Amino acid sequence: MPKGSVEATDTRAALRVVDPCAVAVADDADPGPDLDNLAGKRIGFRVDVLWRSWDWIVDEWAAALRALGAEPVIWRRAQGLDRAAGHDQEASYAEFLASVDAVVSGLANCGSCTSWTVKDAVTALRTGLPTVAVATAQFRPLARTLAAQYGRSGLRVHELPYPLDIRPEREVREIGREHYRDLAAQFAATSAAVS
Repeated sequence: MPKGSVEATDTRAALRVVDPCAVAVADDADPGPDLDNLAGKRIGFRVDVLWRSWDWIVDEWAAALRALGAEPVIWRRAQGLDRAAGHDQEASYAEFLASVDAVVSGLANCGSCTSWTVKDAVTALRTGLPTVAVATAQFRPLARTLAAQYGRSGLRVHELPYPLDIRPEREVREIGREHYRDLAAQFAATSAAVS
């Protein structure tokens, strides 16, 4: 037998199976507080740096809110920042949340932007703010799945058509105007099934 080798006399081996799944977060299916009256409220829009169509939709919804006497506040998310820039972005988001009465977080229109949209929506919801996440039809199921994984399966998710970003601006703005009433109704939807 070569030097350094070990002779095996017992061929039985013990295996330890480790479950790679993380412990599930306790779920809260409550959609969060309602906001029955938009007039006089500061409505925060969480937008990103990716989707011009979302900027056009937010522009339409902000105009409708102003007409009701609400004050739209827009905060722009740059996804994927780390270190100091990431900490600064999170601090800025916390300040934004402290300055508004409700949050509309969007746009869930790709994999990573859906993750960030839902993450930021759940953060807003956990602070006690009425919150609606906005997703295109293609990414609504992923938004729902992520909300459940983050422990807030009741997150209100408003659906816009897909594809959205490749449409002409006038068509996207019309979609925004058509969807405004449904978005506003989301803030008063008391059932997790209504979204």
